[in-house]
Order: sequence, then structure tokens, then C-alpha cells
Amino acid sequence: LGTSGIIAVVAAGILNVASPRTLDPAISRMNIVSTSVWRVLTFALNGTVFVLLGTQLPRAMQRTWANVTFDNGVLIGYILIITLLMLAARFIWVLSMDRLHRQRKGRITLDELRSCAVMTLAGPKGTITLAVAFTIPFSIPQRELLLFLACGVIVVTMLLATFVVPLIAPKKDDVAESEFDLRKANIDILRSVIEELAAHQTVENRAATRTVIRSYNERIARLKNKNESADDESSTALRLRATGWEKDYVLDLLEREEIDPLVGYRHVKRLSRTENLLQHHADRLSLQIAYLRLRTLVHAGWHRIAKVLPGDDLAERTQAERELRLRSNEHVIEKLQAELASPTSDEPAETISALILEYQRLVHTTRAASPSITAMANVADKAVDIQRQGLRLELEALQARYEEGRLPRAAYKRLRENVALMQIDLEDNL
Repeated sequence: LGTSGIIAVVAAGILNVASPRTLDPAISRMNIVSTSVWRVLTFALNGTVFVLLGTQLPRAMQRTWANVTFDNGVLIGYILIITLLMLAARFIWVLSMDRLHRQRKGRITLDELRSCAVMTLAGPKGTITLAVAFTIPFSIPQRELLLFLACGVIVVTMLLATFVVPLIAPKKDDVAESEFDLRKANIDILRSVIEELAAHQTVENRAATRTVIRSYNERIARLKNKNESADDESSTALRLRATGWEKDYVLDLLEREEIDPLVGYRHVKRLSRTENLLQHHADRLSLQIAYLRLRTLVHAGWHRIAKVLPGDDLAERTQAERELRLRSNEHVIEKLQAELASPTSDEPAETISALILEYQRLVHTTRAASPSITAMANVADKAVDIQRQGLRLELEALQARYEEGRLPRAAYKRLRENVALMQIDLEDNL
């Protein structure tokens, strides 16, 4: 058509973006890589263009400004008139497209005019204008005058975008933005994901779920750069409660005489030592513990005598201790899972889930032998599925908080992009 080559390139780019695309995994991977590359190239090219603007603008303006052929006031008037015409054309175009796209009819509201004015003033960057101006051949008369006018329009539009747009743009709720804690919101979302994963774990996917929950705990730990001492105190208090639950459970079994007293008392004594280490004080005996200790001393004397007698089986006592550890640990896991699911719990979800993982590892170590390669591969495959589920739950939690107004748009967009990047990375590494 005989138009500018720069305009042809821009038109080709617009058509390429607007053209329908085939949805395919290979094409999606290529688009992701292509987008990253083009972002870097765009940043570099934009920087180069404005470096050229900074080097050419003083030279072009000095020569044209010093040329007595043109009155400087007239030149400034030309620049303002050209800028006004360009902005008027942009404003009319933006307003027409906005009403056409939103299918609006009737009178134009003040909010519409303000929105279109913001888009009009904030849109021009001057890159294409300067590129077109630099393509003007040196043989064209008054080339420096054209460069002067182009550079002047660019400077005026940049000044308008910098100083006028903030005055007419809708004001944000600065207080809400400043008071919003992105780190805390992210931690709350990750805790909700942990609770969902823990609630839906089964016997088949328990090992894979533990792996994924551990990764979420690590993400929360990285986000926590404050109140570390308070977190440690919370963890210690929860461990003491868990140890107390285990001790009460064993004492109840002893009272009902469902376990060997010697095995039960040894386990209670070990739990008491654990409490002492957590509380950093000497062993304190309750009346119940003292009674059990006295009763067990009698049983211990009998066991020492029976040990040397024929028929005593040390393996049976070892198996009894092993079964007691399994039962008590599983009891604590049930209590912790109930605590995690309770809406009135004051304990952080990552602290509870981390302790659940510890007890589950103890149960797994006590019950099972070393896993085979096939079992490890199955756990890895299931972990990928659980990771997908966790990221999906994270996106749903983000969307729900944003729709409820508990998450600002900027924070929602940032966290959603982080989850999208993790999804891409997960699929790329398969």
C-alpha cells in the first residue's frame, strides 16, 4: 500500500495476536518460551529506542531551535496542535471501542469519560513515533524539523502521562493497600491448602500427601521471617499437648489392663522424659504415675524372675512394645487431625501438619520395612497428582478471597501468577 514499514510491522503483530490459535501442549510450551524471549527483547529494544531519543533530541532541537527560519513560538504551537490532534483521535477511538465492546447505549457518563481519558493519555509511549521518524531519509527536506516535532510530541505525551494521569485516575484505597499484609495472606492460603490435603488423604496416597504437605510447610517457613520465637513456642506447646494425649491414652490402657504393665510403664516413663526435655525442668510425679510405678515394680520383679524361667519370650515383649507405640502414635495422629480440621483451633496449620508428618513417619518406620523401587516410583507419581491438586486448591482459595474482597487485585494477580508459574514448572518437569 506504500505505507511505512514500521506501521506494516505493527499491523502484522496485531494480526498475529488476534488470529485464532490451536490449543495443543507443544504449542503452549512454545508460546511460553516465546513470550519469555520476546519480553526480554522488547525491554532491550525499548531501552535502545529511548537511548536514541536521549541522544538525538538535544541535537535536533538545538539545530531547529537555533534556525532563524522558524519562529520558536510557532514550533511549540505546532507541537501542541499535533499532540492535541493525536490525543483527540485516540480519545474518540477509545470511547467508540469501549461503548461498542460493552454494548453501552444512552448518555455518556463521567466515569466513562474519565476511564477513556486515562487510557488516552497513558497509552502513547513514543516508540513507534520515534522509529518512524528515524526512518525518514536524509534526502527529505526539513528532516531535522520533522524530528524536532516528533520528539516534541513524545516529550509532551510523556509529561501528560506522568503528571496528569495520576490526577484524573481513580484513587486507590491507600489505607487498605498499606495495611494489607501479603505475606500473612499467602501463609493463610497455604494453611488452607494443607488442611484440605490432610482432610482428603487416604491410606493409598498417605505417603504422597506427606511429601506434598512437607513442601507446603517449607514454603510457609520461607515466608515466615518474623515472630520466629512465637512460632517456636507454639510448636513446643503443641508437642507437649501431643505427648500428654499419648500419655493419657497409655495410662487409660493400663487402667483397663489391656496392655502389659511393664511395657506400658516403660512407655509412660519415656513420655515423661520427653515432657521434661520440652519443659526444661525435673521430673514431677503425679499420684497416678506413682501408683502405677509402685504396681509395676511388683510386676517387674515377677518378670525378672520369669525371664530366667523356661518359656519366656523376649520377642513377645518387644512385639508388645512395638504395638503399643503404633497404637499410641496413631491415637495422637487422630487427635492432631481433629485439631487441624477444627475451625476453633488456634494452632497454625503448618505446625499441626508438620507434627502429623513426624508421627506418621514414626508409624511408617515402626510398621514397614524399607520400600522397594516400585513403591518409591508409585509414591512419586501420586505426589505429582497431589501437587496438581494442591495448586488447584491454591488457585481456588485465591479466587474465593478475591471475590469476597479479602484480597486486593494487585496481590491476587501476583499470587495467581506465582501459582501459574509453579504449574508450568510442574508440567515441564514431567
